[in-house]
Amino acid sequence: MPFFFRISALLLFLFLYPSLALADVVVLKNGDTLSGKIVAVTEDAITLEHEILGILTLPKSKLKSDEDTIGVLQPEKKATPGVFGTNFLAGWNRRVALGVKGEEGNDVSLNLNGALDASYEDKDNRLALSGAYFYESTGP
Repeated sequence: MPFFFRISALLLFLFLYPSLALADVVVLKNGDTLSGKIVAVTEDAITLEHEILGILTLPKSKLKSDEDTIGVLQPEKKATPGVFGTNFLAGWNRRVALGVKGEEGNDVSLNLNGALDASYEDKDNRLALSGAYFYESTGP
């Protein structure tokens, strides 16, 4: 049973870790950047909630952007790289799900499941792929 717990904890960490990188970015005139969540935008200031510094109200006159839109202050969306640094499925939006369940006691059972969803869209085409696999084993 500890084996299944370790595998589950590892998978949970690997899939939740990338979500820590999601944040809005504000670029100041001196080139410094602040990342956090933009909570309010007024005519002359932006309010940013920073993880360590707390709530910051930044005058737009101190920001590098010439426009008054938040979109300029957010990082540009980069092209999606391929799987594991290859060109396989480059430019596709991908989602992978894995699950492991094991039980020991009077009976021993092992359940595995996996799923892959991928989608691609450009001005001419829209494609979507989806697949799933389920495995179950029981024994004495």
